[in-house]
Amino acid sequence: MATTLATFDTVETADCVESCPVSGFESSMVVATYQLHEAVQNGEFPNRRSGTLQHYQLGCNDATTTDGAVVSVRKMEETTTSSGIFDIKWNTEAMNGKAMLGAATASGLLELYELVLENNLQTLRHSGLTADAEAESMCLSLDWNNRVLSNAQPSICVSHSNGSLSVWNIASQGFIRRAEWRAHDLYGAPIEAWIAAFSCHDPNVLLSGADDAVLKGWDLRADSAASTFKNAKQFSMGICSIQFHTHDERLVAVGSFDGQVAIWDHRNMTRPLVVYEAGGGIWRLKWHPEVARKELLLAACMDNGFQVLELAASDAQVNKVASYTNHKSLAYGVDWWLHPASLQASAPVVGSVSFYDHAFHIWRSSIAARTDC
Repeated sequence: MATTLATFDTVETADCVESCPVSGFESSMVVATYQLHEAVQNGEFPNRRSGTLQHYQLGCNDATTTDGAVVSVRKMEETTTSSGIFDIKWNTEAMNGKAMLGAATASGLLELYELVLENNLQTLRHSGLTADAEAESMCLSLDWNNRVLSNAQPSICVSHSNGSLSVWNIASQGFIRRAEWRAHDLYGAPIEAWIAAFSCHDPNVLLSGADDAVLKGWDLRADSAASTFKNAKQFSMGICSIQFHTHDERLVAVGSFDGQVAIWDHRNMTRPLVVYEAGGGIWRLKWHPEVARKELLLAACMDNGFQVLELAASDAQVNKVASYTNHKSLAYGVDWWLHPASLQASAPVVGSVSFYDHAFHIWRSSIAARTDC
């Protein structure tokens, strides 16, 4: 049974939460919000989108495990952003002693925030780096290409609401556009590319999914306008989530509005290894980052809450081993708390956000060790 540890009202509709993976900053979680202010309702023209980044700090009275321990959560600060936020992702490596957070905004900007240690307090602030990624469309997702392979000057891929993908290098002088191309369309018309994700094990390979229900692969060493594969048969609705496995370079998890969680061997994208029907559209998927729990996959299932899934050792079956249904609205953002005490726990701590009830919850649920290893 899942236990709620803390809840917060984010005021604006909440759509993503990310735990900081950088050593020394693992106590921090950031929640992003996206609020649409419709012109018909507020008398403005055109529609306006606002957003915030809300920085929370988690603590534990046991340095070794969160099992049975008291977990405290406090809100540290809130930053108003230039527009609504669709996605945030941390760089897994520190840059100049700072933890860096990328934000994909509704105004078409890719922005970089930094978490710094000042007077023994972790403080989130804008880094001053912004890329006008796509003036005519919204930035819907982003991903870094150095989750496993270290890179002092990593790249970020961004997916856009007009079906385009773009890739940006980070240099001392700021963002440099590396590539941009139209990746998805629907009968020639622009279509939302909801998600793009780099392979953890090859910084030149990425996958993308969109409202056209097509999953595509790309290799930055080749012609970026030509996909390496296209699967238009597996999903019946838009593809919203993609995450490669950090500890198994074969595996990638893909989630769709149609409720499928499909686990693939990315060397053969003809058909998935296994499919799990979650009972709700999949907005986010997160593999457990600890090698001892690498079979666990967090899923934000929109109309069917948050679920912890377990991939069998045979790769032929996925089972639900825990769930959290205390949110009252669409389950959107979810992440494991990346503090070592939580990662080692049999009941890992999770942060989750839901949309229309603008809620952020911290919870944990006991998960038995896999017995089919």
